[in-house]
Amino acid sequence: MCKLMMIPGIKPEFLDDTWKFIFEMAEQMSSPNSFERDGLGFAAVNSKGELQGERWLRNWAAFRDREEYGAEVNNKWLKEIKNITKEKVYSKFGRPSRDISAITMHSRTSTNTVHIKNTHPFVEGFTSIIHNGVITNDDKLTKKTSTCDSEVVLHEYIKYNIMNKPTKFQKVANKLEGSYALGILSKTSNGVIVMDVVKDASANLEWFIIKELGTIVYATPKFNTSPAEEACKKLGFTILKHGKVKDSTLQRYNAITGDPIVFQKFKPNERYSSAHERTYGNRYDQTNNSWDKTDKGETLADRYGKQDNVIELPAKKDKTENAPTNVMNQKVKDRMLEETLIMGITEEKKLSEERFNDNSSEWYKDARNVWHRKDA
Repeated sequence: MCKLMMIPGIKPEFLDDTWKFIFEMAEQMSSPNSFERDGLGFAAVNSKGELQGERWLRNWAAFRDREEYGAEVNNKWLKEIKNITKEKVYSKFGRPSRDISAITMHSRTSTNTVHIKNTHPFVEGFTSIIHNGVITNDDKLTKKTSTCDSEVVLHEYIKYNIMNKPTKFQKVANKLEGSYALGILSKTSNGVIVMDVVKDASANLEWFIIKELGTIVYATPKFNTSPAEEACKKLGFTILKHGKVKDSTLQRYNAITGDPIVFQKFKPNERYSSAHERTYGNRYDQTNNSWDKTDKGETLADRYGKQDNVIELPAKKDKTENAPTNVMNQKVKDRMLEETLIMGITEEKKLSEERFNDNSSEWYKDARNVWHRKDA
């Protein structure tokens, strides 16, 4: 499950502690024992009302492997990873700076290809969106820059002019089949910068009032705890209040001041379902307000089993001599090798200075292209 964080109305006097919290949240939302390791990114608005953001393909690189505040990446480890993966590992939009008044941040668990273009947030004009969940009818909706199901939410939001008409979010809900929690930054026609926090009936999303931040924080929970709680424990911050976001609501804030603007209810699509329920072919019945388990529609396994980065299970053996069997896709093998190489590099990252600077030591690469010292 992806992880979200949204903070509106960041005041200058709380900015230092807010950045400490953001950095710690990036760690907690990408912990080694979690599944969120397929990209991390953020979108923010500064005090001048300018949209900015950054994306990293590898979560461990977030806020580290770049020059300060968003200049082009020049870190030697990222260059090694780029050489291995043959793909872009960092991108930015706007002019990232320390001066922010609102932020949304996302850590990704992929349901399709891991790529910088599929890393959240998705942006068009002044509107950016992060999404947790699965949109199961994305093949029928608009994508422009990625293969990620989440991107379609951005275009539906813009299509129905929700930045100016939040009460019309029902039209977007009618089009989306699946599950979603959303963090959206946008600008109204009269120049007000807004943050929309949206939660359907199945997504998990919590809110926190944190003393040291002076505003509300929205974050996705994790099993029996949450990244926000863990971050506060690590930093010694105090949670004054804590609760769950109400189902099927859009909550709008002035992104700069943090003032609430709209609390809008909506109803789920007739085909509305969470990723888990969709897997088992369930259907949400609006009339009875319950899940109908008789609908055996296309499952997530049916849908995403065709993707390149999903490992296919071996087919059951047939008694016939020439029975076909599923084989692991070559692209899957390549990705597994890539992950192995990355882990090898990450584990010995602490030896980087020795490797590059100690001329008296001899090094060699093994079959996986991982460095070792000959006398080790």
